[in-house]
Amino acid sequence: MIKLTGRPSGSVYPLLERLERNGWLTSRWEETERRGPRRRMYELTVDGAVAARRVCAQAATRKARQRLTRPREA
Repeated sequence: MIKLTGRPSGSVYPLLERLERNGWLTSRWEETERRGPRRRMYELTVDGAVAARRVCAQAATRKARQRLTRPREA
């Protein structure tokens, strides 16, 4: 997620923790035989998936409105 968003880990992990506390995510430690440190795996809950769809729809609506109201450059 850090690579995908380009955000620093210091802002991503607190957000993930907050979403988990609010019941939008669940997390577990990865169980694998691979080398390296364990990774924390996150999954949206049903409530989290509903909320994510709503937030994405609201963002798309805002973006569409901005395109309609933005003055055209000459």
